Amino acid sequence: MIEQARTRQQSKGLTNVAWQVGDVLPLPFAAGSFSVVFTRYSFHHFLDPKAVLAEMVRVCEPGGNVAVVDVFTTTPEQAAAYDQVEKLRDPSHTRALLLDELTGLFRDAGLSDIKTEFYKLEV
Repeated sequence: MIEQARTRQQSKGLTNVAWQVGDVLPLPFAAGSFSVVFTRYSFHHFLDPKAVLAEMVRVCEPGGNVAVVDVFTTTPEQAAAYDQVEKLRDPSHTRALLLDELTGLFRDAGLSDIKTEFYKLEV
């Protein structure tokens, strides 16, 4: 995926983007390094999403934005069914968080002005 990103970056002539592969815990950046910290479809792969979010908040500058795009479930039964199928498709899947659990992580991390938006992706 990184090679595809680099190729796309070059094709667009973007020079203000850098790619780094590494562990998310801890993120290898100083506190307050970024105005936007964003993750897309990764939280369901993390063993400790609360710790990952704390790292995202740490590296975000005061007044910056933290964004998480991910799948979610609404009931424990839905979560169990989704997780069972998803682990067959992708063994790196750990679990899809319940929506209340996901939004609770943001509150617990001390974030304010929390916004949620939804779009449907048929699975």
